[in-house]
Amino acid sequence: MAIFVGRRRELEELREMCRFSDLILIHGLKGIGKSSFVKQFCENINHIFIDVRRREEDPLQLIEMLESEVGGIRRIKNCETNKPSVENSDLLKTDNAYSASNRRQEIEMLLVLDNAEEICIDSGSISTLTSISTLSGVTILITSTFCPVEMNEQIIELPLKPLSHTDAHELLKTICPSMEEDNYFVCKIIELCEGIPLALQIVGLELESRLLTPEDLVILLTKSRLKVLSQEYFPKNDQIDSTYREFLNRISEPLQDALSTLNYIPGTFNAHEASSILGVDNVNINNTLRSCNQYHLIFKSESANRYDIHGILRDCVKEFIKIKHLPSVRKRFCETFSRILQEIESRSSTEDYCWAMSQFSLEYGNIWKLFKEVINCPSDCYHVFVELATTLTIGRVLLKTMTLYQAMIEFFGHCLERTRLFGQELDEARVLSGYGRVLTNITGNLVEGAEMYQRALDIRRRHPKTRDYHLAFLLQSYGWNLGMQGKYKASLKYLREAYCVEQGLGMYSERLILQTLQSLALFYIFSDDIENGEQFQVECYKRRLKAIGTKNHPIMGSTLNNMGCMFLRKGDINTALDYQRQGLEIKISTGAPVKDIALSERDLAETILAKGDYSEAITLLDQALTRLQGFPGLFDDAKVLLLKTKGKCYFKARAYSEAGRHFQKAIDLKLKTCEEDSFMVKLYCLYADVLLALGENAKVVRILEKALFRKDSFIQQTPTNKSLFHSYRILLEAHFSLGNREELFRTYYDGCFELQRLIKVFEEVPNFYRRAEMSENLQKFTERFKEMKRFLD
Repeated sequence: MAIFVGRRRELEELREMCRFSDLILIHGLKGIGKSSFVKQFCENINHIFIDVRRREEDPLQLIEMLESEVGGIRRIKNCETNKPSVENSDLLKTDNAYSASNRRQEIEMLLVLDNAEEICIDSGSISTLTSISTLSGVTILITSTFCPVEMNEQIIELPLKPLSHTDAHELLKTICPSMEEDNYFVCKIIELCEGIPLALQIVGLELESRLLTPEDLVILLTKSRLKVLSQEYFPKNDQIDSTYREFLNRISEPLQDALSTLNYIPGTFNAHEASSILGVDNVNINNTLRSCNQYHLIFKSESANRYDIHGILRDCVKEFIKIKHLPSVRKRFCETFSRILQEIESRSSTEDYCWAMSQFSLEYGNIWKLFKEVINCPSDCYHVFVELATTLTIGRVLLKTMTLYQAMIEFFGHCLERTRLFGQELDEARVLSGYGRVLTNITGNLVEGAEMYQRALDIRRRHPKTRDYHLAFLLQSYGWNLGMQGKYKASLKYLREAYCVEQGLGMYSERLILQTLQSLALFYIFSDDIENGEQFQVECYKRRLKAIGTKNHPIMGSTLNNMGCMFLRKGDINTALDYQRQGLEIKISTGAPVKDIALSERDLAETILAKGDYSEAITLLDQALTRLQGFPGLFDDAKVLLLKTKGKCYFKARAYSEAGRHFQKAIDLKLKTCEEDSFMVKLYCLYADVLLALGENAKVVRILEKALFRKDSFIQQTPTNKSLFHSYRILLEAHFSLGNREELFRTYYDGCFELQRLIKVFEEVPNFYRRAEMSENLQKFTERFKEMKRFLD
């Protein structure tokens, strides 16, 4: 086995994943150490190890054979023995690294498919492996250089990142024990190897041989690492053809370097895009083809308009030779693929959604690389990333994998560093706006997201005359964040300001103003101003349908779902169910992001619960939670909502212990990201209701006093919040059961004051239905207090 260092956290994460998933995809750059990582994991576990790259069978044949072989082993095991018998299997004998020592009860058979890139491309293979993994006791690990955009929902992914500086240093020290620890050039070597274990091992062996000094290696790595990484760290299909490489070796060194640099770009793109990257205009493809043919370079294009990496080089060689001063390929790459990504992003919110999805899949490698390029971007290129940071919202439509979500999060962190290094403060404000949106919508960390928005707003307020798209973007994003915290009053203030800026810019059906309309609709509705909410919701639906041109789109699925939420607030449960079922069906059929689907399942479960069917609601919520299992550390806001609704279902079913467990998990998760959220009052109130039912009255008092400690802040954030009154109602019952006479009277008077405040608020909104409800609550609250008082007297 190759030398293994580090990865302790990832090993623990993989062990945890194996407890609740039977099919796990481990992916990362070539040379990142996937195989040695999996072999280390397998060391004390029964396993079958198959290196797919070394098999002669076609991947589909291999999968068919596996299905037969594994099924046979399971049948033998179930019928004859307690240990899988593989001695008679020709397939498994070849690459078997089977060990019977230290068997773990939860994994009876671990099947490892190493270097399985071709299997990951084929959806049929993934589907078959999913079926195999459902066999009792079978767990499958797949390693691949990439993660497919279309992920099977039953697969959990574990991306392997480059080693940390500490682990990289430890690995280098293991390979080369004689190296000087604090040597400047050794530290530089570690930096240049970029945490790639294979690169570190190669360099370590060179150091140990003492044929090259650390200084020599730094010089070599600085000159050559781009070519090394490009050739060795991408799949064979993305590398330069050997015939073409021979041709490159015969041309001048500057041109050779430039063309070799191009090879590090994965994926495909057309001739115009290629010429943009290379800085070449008016490439004559036919003439270039003829000039290339004299070198017997025969290539295959994917279609009449699209070419693979070999085609790009072929198309541009002749023009390249004429150029004396070659432009920065990295800069050209970033500019070109930034434009491509923005076009995909723009068209993803129109009827061209399917085209955008296919293009996104096609350019997956380039987009992933584009996010990474910000780390090394020069001053004349960073503006490309600033523009991306403000305009991209692909987390809501196109991103499907943990890898790209994490790459996007890291992108914003690095982009912010670049703006401080190269830019002006308005650039910083733009990146802070995008970063806030990522923290809000992807990680679910509303407080940190709000801090980013506030910092951006502080900068923008120093430029009051600049009322542009970026200001509207910031105001709309900040308003959404505050609304998700339940701070509806402040949220609506920022959203109305955003709407004013957007109208001033002449927007009508652009995506940004439509998002503002939708946000205004939701938060007016949630603050019980149904009249204004319905006006904005209907307008949003009308404009979005016209802009997109079809209902069959994830965004329209969300809009229909929100229409359902509006009807639920109006008390029309059946109409709400119709809209929400339509919305969920559209989201699933069009491949919406998992978070969006999960939130629709949660909203539908809330409506079903309002109708009294907690069993169907729990089924929906379980589906939604399963969807989000593969995204640890992301979407915490959605997970809190799902846990809260599931707790309500169990409470309705009188399964109080289960209800309490789910409410506690929701509270713990919410406290990690947003302790001062007014939503916390609702969670504490629901949990206290459970504790009251279980007779834990002293705990009820402790929980609700914690919730009421910030009541003034909560009232200011959300004047229509009814949870404060419900807290007093539950607290009254707890004090009565405990015989706390003085606290009982105090709670009654505080509760009456809160109800009178709500009556006045609903008069001003106006919402006369809620006003009547609060008046009725006041009457019932007073009658209940009088009963308690008579009993205590």
